[in-house]
Amino acid sequence: MENLRRPRVHASYNQRPPHLLIGADLVAAQYIGYLTYAALQDSIGREGSLPKRLAREFRTKADALRKRFNAEWWSSDENRFYSGIHPDRSFARDFVPESNLYSLLFGIP
Repeated sequence: MENLRRPRVHASYNQRPPHLLIGADLVAAQYIGYLTYAALQDSIGREGSLPKRLAREFRTKADALRKRFNAEWWSSDENRFYSGIHPDRSFARDFVPESNLYSLLFGIP
């Protein structure tokens, strides 16, 4: 039987080539997930409680991810963010609408 090395899951909302190791849209989804979890914890906690500490921790994670994304994923040549990272760990210069659109919608840049 031929071994087809196909990914078991897609690393982006984009399911067409280029097949990315990770899409910019999923980094952005992780960012908004951190902020949403922080907001949830913030809403149920009192000052000094575990939920308040978790809210601060996840806001810090979101901020660090946003800073890293904005510093490392920006292509000055293309004047836009890279769409993702290929399996060889190089940035994808192709324009992938889903990756670029959802990054903006989730507010990471």
